Amino acid sequence: MRGTVQGYLEQWHTLRLPARKPRTLEREEQLIGQYITPSIGKLPLKALKPHHIAQLLADIAATGHTRTAEQVYVLLRSAMDAKFMAGVQRPRHEAQERRVLTPEEQRKLKPYVMADPRALEILLAWQLGMRRGEIRGLRWQDVDWAARQLHIRNQRQRVGGRDIDHSPKSRAGRRDLPITGDLMRLFRARAATAGYVTDLSDSGLRAAFQRVCARAAVPYVGLHGFRHTMATNAVRGGVSLRVLQRMLGHQSVTTTAAIYAHVDADMIADSVGRAWQCT
Repeated sequence: MRGTVQGYLEQWHTLRLPARKPRTLEREEQLIGQYITPSIGKLPLKALKPHHIAQLLADIAATGHTRTAEQVYVLLRSAMDAKFMAGVQRPRHEAQERRVLTPEEQRKLKPYVMADPRALEILLAWQLGMRRGEIRGLRWQDVDWAARQLHIRNQRQRVGGRDIDHSPKSRAGRRDLPITGDLMRLFRARAATAGYVTDLSDSGLRAAFQRVCARAAVPYVGLHGFRHTMATNAVRGGVSLRVLQRMLGHQSVTTTAAIYAHVDADMIADSVGRAWQCT
């Protein structure tokens, strides 16, 4: 195995263990094991050429998994000497715009959410834009009753069949979010002194979101779709992208603008109307 592409990448991956987040390491293992090794893993490293990598990426992209092809490219560019990547083009991946809930759908949904025993978890995503791992990793010690704030300092994710806690992936992810009136009532109803705010697993969270959407007869947009919905609501309400960036925990406002700030037809019509009034 030593001297092969697979052996080299496994050694490279092992050296990264102390510095990388568990979910990132798990994804790297998947990319190496499922995509790179079956294609070029047995090649001697000294025999590896750019055209081998280019063909690997083309084969992955041809199956429709353009995002995976892009991730393999990024991994290999990070791991390999530049000579192996010379002339290899980064695969094109255009992310599809995520579906968000319309204002009418949200009005239909709200009473079903507020009547649900998992209203707290749902509002953390819908009202504050928290990520799945942040909701699961929220501890009672992170609830600041006096300041009416949540201190986002921990994430809990399922990796390799077990739950792992770790800090946010960037400094921007460490942030404070306000506890609004509805949330404060829900927090007080469940208040504890230690442990996690929720006992739900990833699948349990998903089931709670699916349940309320089904009862309200609105589309299930996924847990992350509620985060996108919160961002769109903020933009619709006039929140600046810089403030929204801080709320969502992004390192760059460019990420916030490109991915999370959806613009719908009503927002465009409203902007055109206001612009016309200025003439």
